[in-house]
Amino acid sequence: MLVCAPIVAVTGFGGPEPDNFLIGFPRVVLLFWLGILVFHIDRKIGDWKGWTAVFWLLAACMAFLFYFPVQVPYAVYLGWVIFPAPVLVRAGARARYGSRLTKLGILAGALSYPIYVLSYPCSVGSTARSGRCSGRKTCSLSAC
Repeated sequence: MLVCAPIVAVTGFGGPEPDNFLIGFPRVVLLFWLGILVFHIDRKIGDWKGWTAVFWLLAACMAFLFYFPVQVPYAVYLGWVIFPAPVLVRAGARARYGSRLTKLGILAGALSYPIYVLSYPCSVGSTARSGRCSGRKTCSLSAC
């Protein structure tokens, strides 16, 4: 995590395009270790009734950033990913919902990581196979 955070700060988050495919790996590793950190913090912090309010507040902030009419500066995006987003995940895990929303959340949680893990290589592979490769080395790597 300490190695990937500065790399992500300098190079950006990468993406599914073949030219920046390899730049995406520090982002994935950083977010994976932030998830592990959230897990360990979650085990040390006791239950608190305020997590539901924190979750809905941060979810509203995330929606605001997502639907903001212009692109937010990279520093705001990076700042969101490093601190509030992991808190949102932690608060969402401890928030109290109604029974229907809880069942939907359990299903979505079971599906989310497998979809996330498969989406990145699949999108890069489909981009590479569509002929939009300008980097020969990266294109051949992503097409494998």
